[in-house]
Amino acid sequence: MIHRRCTAVHRNTVRSKVIKWFVVACIAGVTILYLFLTGPGIRMVHFAASYSDNARLHTVNRFTEAKFVYAINPHHYNLVIAEENKCEQKDAYVFLLVLIHSKPSHIDLRKKQRMTSLRETNVRGKRIIVVYLVGNTTNKNLNDRIFNESHVYRDIIMEDFLDTYYNLTNKFMMGMKWASLYCPQAKYVLKGDDDVYFNLHNIVQMLSSAPSVNFISGYVHNYAKPYRNEGSKWYIPESVYPYKYYPPFCVGYAYVMSGDLPRKLFQVAQHIPFFPLDDVFMGFCARKLNVLPVYKVGFRRPGWGRLSFCNLNLSYAIHFSDYQQIPKMWSEQQSNLDDKTCSRFIYYLRSLF
Repeated sequence: MIHRRCTAVHRNTVRSKVIKWFVVACIAGVTILYLFLTGPGIRMVHFAASYSDNARLHTVNRFTEAKFVYAINPHHYNLVIAEENKCEQKDAYVFLLVLIHSKPSHIDLRKKQRMTSLRETNVRGKRIIVVYLVGNTTNKNLNDRIFNESHVYRDIIMEDFLDTYYNLTNKFMMGMKWASLYCPQAKYVLKGDDDVYFNLHNIVQMLSSAPSVNFISGYVHNYAKPYRNEGSKWYIPESVYPYKYYPPFCVGYAYVMSGDLPRKLFQVAQHIPFFPLDDVFMGFCARKLNVLPVYKVGFRRPGWGRLSFCNLNLSYAIHFSDYQQIPKMWSEQQSNLDDKTCSRFIYYLRSLF
């Protein structure tokens, strides 16, 4: 009897210890996960990575930590099409300025956006201004078509740098410069691409309660590493960027920021070495300003999911390769803006995978 009682006591003791260690492990796991997904943890990981880089390379990260007194990346390009008065109307207040990076040849894509997701100039009582940012081309006929397009729509901004993929950083700086000079009253700024579907109703609703200073949000990469494969579109050799991680940045197809940041970003960008990936470069600028991008479910990364009514109705922006379906889906969405049949729970659950 005594032996059985001791055995039972031992089992209870062991069970108690197992439960205790299980609870401790769960708490530790949740704490680590929380740190990896929140500001303090992200900053801690990147600080440790920077320290490791410094020890390995015997130098600080020249894109995020080095201090250049003089402008080493001056933006000396000139506006060819300026539209200086785009934001100046009777009601000077602008809630959202939309800056769309567009290839000069993407005339049809710009038309589709004007007809669909970027059609409205007033959403939920908020004034919206949309402009398309393009660079110069060596094709005279194409340039003439762009000037004609500008004359019709008055929404083209052009500078005299050559429009190429690796000049997108110049286009980013052009947008920040133009916004700070000609639309400084905008409360928020949305940067996007011309092959993206935007749900302005959801974006405006989200921004109505967003911070009004030092705020950047989109689909955020917190621990992205440089691509070292020479065949990759995003290939960056170690000679250009020898460090382990990029700082947190919003993927460039769509992100929003508070209206105070274009001026700050343009100023700090001139003191950072030129980098060919514009969204990563934005991350360098944000790091310099001590602004941590905020991840928002609803900015859908390229290749996510299929185009559907519910995806469009619950998202902020979706990047799809097939843009031909957009007009039809946009028409359906406009007739059912407040549709209640789409499951937000399922939508957010899918965003985890």
